[in-house]
Amino acid sequence: MSRTALSLAFAFFAMPFAAAQPAAVPAKEKEKPTEPAEVRSYPYTSAVGEELQTAFPQIWSRVPRKAGTAARPMPKISVNERTKTIIAVGSKSDLDVLAGIMAVLDGDATKAPNGGSFVLFRLKHASVAEANESLADLQLAQHIVVLPRAKSLVLVSPSDEVSNHVKQVVELLDKEVVPAKKPSASPTGTAAPKTASN
Repeated sequence: MSRTALSLAFAFFAMPFAAAQPAAVPAKEKEKPTEPAEVRSYPYTSAVGEELQTAFPQIWSRVPRKAGTAARPMPKISVNERTKTIIAVGSKSDLDVLAGIMAVLDGDATKAPNGGSFVLFRLKHASVAEANESLADLQLAQHIVVLPRAKSLVLVSPSDEVSNHVKQVVELLDKEVVPAKKPSASPTGTAAPKTASN
C-alpha cells in the first residue's frame, strides 16, 4: 500500500475520535462583586419625612434607571420622629440615590437621581385628594405619590413632557379661590323716605 493510501486511511479512522473531543468551555465571566451594605442617617425638617416610611416603596419603584439595567434593591429605612432622622441600610450607590431623593423631599433640589424629573409640590389651596383625582382623570396620576399628612404630591417622571403637564395641572388647581361677595343688605331700622304731602 502506498504512503498516500495509508495517510488517507489513518485520517478516515481518526475523524470520529476528533469529532468526539469536547468543545472548549469558555472562561466564566467574572461576576461583579456585591457592594457591602452601609448605614447612613438623613435628618429631615418637614412633615414629608414623617410619611416617608410608607411612601418610600412607591417613590423608589418610580425612580428612573438606565435602559437595560435591573430594578434597584430598595434600601431598608426607619423613620425616627423624635430625632427627626431617617436611618437607612443599603449599598453605597443605592444610598447615594436615597440622598438625592431626600434632597428633593426636604430641600430645594428638583433634579431626580439618574435623570428625569423629581419634584415635590406643597399644596397651599387645593386638597391632595382633589389634585390626585384631577391627575387621574388626565392619566397622569401614575407618576404621583401622595403624601396626605404633608399635604404634598411627589412627581417622579422619566420624561420632561409628562413633568411639564403635571406641573401645569397642579398650578391650575392650586389657586386661591376668593368667594364672591354677597350684595350688602340695607341696614335695618332706617326710616322710609318721606313722600310729598298736598
